[in-house]
Amino acid sequence: MVTTRQRDLGGSVFTHFDTDLLDENAARTLLNTISGRRFADDAELRALLTHLQGHALSLQIAGATLRGFPEMSPETRCRRSPSTSPSTRCCSWTP
Repeated sequence: MVTTRQRDLGGSVFTHFDTDLLDENAARTLLNTISGRRFADDAELRALLTHLQGHALSLQIAGATLRGFPEMSPETRCRRSPSTSPSTRCCSWTP
């Protein structure tokens, strides 16, 4: 399986499937379920969810990371997420 935003990757070599993005409630549920934790609906969590933009694979990776590192907060996970543009960086609020 390959996940990408490019619709023409591989041409006809691959079978392409469009997937929908998760809304905020579904994204929060998936993150909580995979991480095995219950995060408060606070600014840290909302920033991480906004940064991941409802992409199920990104949410699964973030959830698995949070499960593997129980001391890690959503803010820390968010700050470690790669970003291609400073405008898409998350966790830009001031506490």
